[in-house]
Amino acid sequence: MNVQPKIYRGFSLIEMLIGVFIASVGIIGVVTLQKVFIHSSHQSSARTIAMQLVQQQFDAFSYHNNFAQLSSGQDLENPITVNNHRFNRSWSVIPRYYNKITQQWQNNNVGIVPTPAMPDAKSITVIVTWLDIKNQPQQLKQRQILPRISALDNTSATVNLGTIDKPSVKYIPAMAPFELTEIELTEFSGSQTQYFTMVSSKPQQLISNHKNAITQFETVIFDQDKNIHSVMDFSTISCRCQFKYQAELAKTPATLVIRNNQIHHDPNSGQLINKTVGQVSEPHQPKLCNSCCNNHHDSNLATAKYVKGSSANHQHYNPTNSLAVTQGKYIEACRFRRVNGFYQLVPDWSLVKLTILSQSYLDHIDTKKDYANYVKKVVKNHIKQTSFNELNLAHDMIEVNVQSQQLVARGIYIDLGSLNSQDLASLHAAIDNNQANWLTLVPFYEVDLSALVTWQSSSPDVAIIETNQTVATLQPIKTGKTTITAVIAHGNFGLLKSTNPPKIKVEDSAWVNVK
Repeated sequence: MNVQPKIYRGFSLIEMLIGVFIASVGIIGVVTLQKVFIHSSHQSSARTIAMQLVQQQFDAFSYHNNFAQLSSGQDLENPITVNNHRFNRSWSVIPRYYNKITQQWQNNNVGIVPTPAMPDAKSITVIVTWLDIKNQPQQLKQRQILPRISALDNTSATVNLGTIDKPSVKYIPAMAPFELTEIELTEFSGSQTQYFTMVSSKPQQLISNHKNAITQFETVIFDQDKNIHSVMDFSTISCRCQFKYQAELAKTPATLVIRNNQIHHDPNSGQLINKTVGQVSEPHQPKLCNSCCNNHHDSNLATAKYVKGSSANHQHYNPTNSLAVTQGKYIEACRFRRVNGFYQLVPDWSLVKLTILSQSYLDHIDTKKDYANYVKKVVKNHIKQTSFNELNLAHDMIEVNVQSQQLVARGIYIDLGSLNSQDLASLHAAIDNNQANWLTLVPFYEVDLSALVTWQSSSPDVAIIETNQTVATLQPIKTGKTTITAVIAHGNFGLLKSTNPPKIKVEDSAWVNVK
């Protein structure tokens, strides 16, 4: 029987060339997509920073004390380098006059009788330019109106410069730009349903260099239909200052007042008194540093203090050795709150409680509600000056397997320094009488501090903490137990992620079991 031998046939040259061609097309496609992704990511990062630079300039104009001096210009330090992006920023300022006869806005005072000494408003256009990753020019331009008499909240300019309503935004959780931890501010029993909830955005560091740091975030209170009831915009800034040789008139902090069962900005606060003052010690610092250096000093003559409990002027620290000084140069940190469009200097931040949690703890409805109730108890205990020791959450032990786990550090700031003794008495009475909305009368803020605290592990061989600009991740190394600790300064320097000068620290610890 004849057996045909097996013939082993390989690939022909043509088949191999076709295969190489198909693979090449796929590789080129992947490389092209990667280039597109890198370019898109680069552009998104650059545009976000450009928007922040535009807003910083608008804030600087809004806080400017001399309306007549607002004029066109550009940054002295152009280009501005942020996260390896280089930007040029300039602005044009055009005067606007309102003609009552024609009921029109115009760029000059022609036909207006009597001739006004100053324009009624100024149209400000800020332009930020940069080169993208392909070396192509990019530009962001934004225009706003700054009235001479009344300062409105920053709102994009319209053709009609008449009444501009304050912005109203519908709250949609899926579109919220930050992770939400809502705190319900009302405690009703029975069939009552009207309530308010509060949520804060994650603090964002806009500038961080050897001279200055700026951190901003917003706290929003929603009504029962989830329409914005009020927005509190905060900016915390560090500045390089120096003492002046003699006392001058300077402002006390802007504070709050309880009227008609609601908390409001006190229009009678921020008074001028004779006290110690300072000035910026180095050029090219943010405009807010002028107010920070000049006004952030306490006096026995002032009822409201920047640092609560300060009998006279609070301590200031040398920028090089962190020693307390009363003359020469010092480093300063100030807290500002936007009031009717202007940033005003207010009493310092006071962090009363820091809590470490697993992110998964806040991802479940039941435990998230437990945390919200815990926040309320912390606020009440602080006001009533009772201990926090009996306040616990079911998070004493965080258990992880081989996978990493996100951790969060939540802080509770309470600003009782902004309330006078009469309003504090009203607040105590509201708590004692179990008033349903007592929490709406408390200036407190629940904030995600995960990116600002200093994380530590007692056993780095068991687990370590890796952080970036927004989150902290627990990375298990081997089975065992460790203690994770978060530490932060309790005042303004804490929000600026500053370890110096030495300040009172607030910390929390949690056991971690790696199984």
